[in-house]
Amino acid sequence: MDEQEKTALARLAAGEPLSPDEVEIYARYVERMKAEGVSDIARWSSNAVFAPAWDERTRKLAAMLPDKIKTVVDIGCGTMALRSMLPPTLRYVPVDVAPRGADTVVIDLNASPPPPLPPGDVGFFSGSLEYVLDLRRLIAVLIKTYRYVVCSYAATNNAPDQIQQRRRGGWVNDLKVSEFVALFEEVNYLPEEMRSHSPHRLFLFFRRAVRPPL
Repeated sequence: MDEQEKTALARLAAGEPLSPDEVEIYARYVERMKAEGVSDIARWSSNAVFAPAWDERTRKLAAMLPDKIKTVVDIGCGTMALRSMLPPTLRYVPVDVAPRGADTVVIDLNASPPPPLPPGDVGFFSGSLEYVLDLRRLIAVLIKTYRYVVCSYAATNNAPDQIQQRRRGGWVNDLKVSEFVALFEEVNYLPEEMRSHSPHRLFLFFRRAVRPPL
């Protein structure tokens, strides 16, 4: 890591805007992290990187939570904005790549082998799936753990040629909506609801019961 890269990462972690040159330096850094198969822990260890505007996406996802659930596992919890949006009867479990509080379950979704996730009724992802290197591998873990998944994803449908722009934002995967949904359907998660929150689509998936053959 050279000095320019260190400076760009430090400014990003402090929540400071990057210059155009620094944005490109960061995009190259993300490509290297992607090739090495590791998470950008340097960025996400800081609370300053979370924009308050992202909370509105979380609020819209929270409105999609199904009835008759007891535990929500907030994976990539960030500032834990979801906690205050839930009724007190629901148990909230925060999960992140860096500790956000005493009760945070620290898990790196890009670790190998794939880490186990805390049990619950719902796996909740607001703005975090774009940073996962192997979504298929993660979803294979989710289907064993959660009946429901409530999540957001910014697909490539409206910008198929802007992969470099996704790297500038730190995103490491590039799927169309149909490709994203297909990954869930492969393991018997079915899409029950989809809404829009530009540039994201918001989803509620539920695990279909598979009956043994007669």
